[in-house]
Amino acid sequence: GAGNDVAAVDAFGTMTYTTGVVNQARPYNPIVLGRFASGDPKTVIGIGDSILDGVGDTLSGYSVRGFGQALFDADHVSNPIGGANFGLSGGTSAYWAGAGSDRLTSYLKYAKYALDENETNRINGNTQLATAQSETLALWSACASNGINSILRTKLIPRTSGSDGTLPNTAYSSGGAGRLFNDWLDTPGLGTAEGVTLTLLPVNSLRIGTDQATDDFYRWAGATSGNLGPNNGDGTHPNAAGSVLMAGDYRAGIATLP
Repeated sequence: GAGNDVAAVDAFGTMTYTTGVVNQARPYNPIVLGRFASGDPKTVIGIGDSILDGVGDTLSGYSVRGFGQALFDADHVSNPIGGANFGLSGGTSAYWAGAGSDRLTSYLKYAKYALDENETNRINGNTQLATAQSETLALWSACASNGINSILRTKLIPRTSGSDGTLPNTAYSSGGAGRLFNDWLDTPGLGTAEGVTLTLLPVNSLRIGTDQATDDFYRWAGATSGNLGPNNGDGTHPNAAGSVLMAGDYRAGIATLP
């Protein structure tokens, strides 16, 4: 059936549409973004993988899953924070840093801030720390080139074996790539050369412990046999309750941005 086609791209003034009946199982949803003509409100673009996208969060439908939960009030109608969620399933970092990334980076210019939550998939193999770091720096450079100079960067969230809450591999143990990546994020002045300033977000609401030097920092709160807490059971993705917890952390972090 007919879709909804935006009538203008990168145009000034009012946007108009040609509308019709959509009968596809997964219809095309146009994305409308724009910079405010006056004032300096907080607008945020979410850049991340399936965790940010909200895989495993079935609470409130597509529009407010994952990072989208942070943009809405509890009624899921009021929208006090302007933004868009560009979380993608799978190895998202490759989409943002690889060939053809201009299809995604073209949206950066519509936001004032970026929430970066990439590299979970890259790091889990525990062999690609240098690649994860270089992709992160490339993304920050792209943000700066499109007018985003302030980044809210999350620490890699827990990743366990699922129901028993133990660490699945060496990536998050002492000396593993997950720990080294999070330690690297603490480097003084990191991002300056790329033209951005960082605000680090540990997402502590999901963790057993808040000390990133211990295993508990990389384990889900409540992730013991028979009690998965905010983990949906696969050891990687938060469930609906977990996404709500993360949304609270996101909003708190966004509130601190200059």
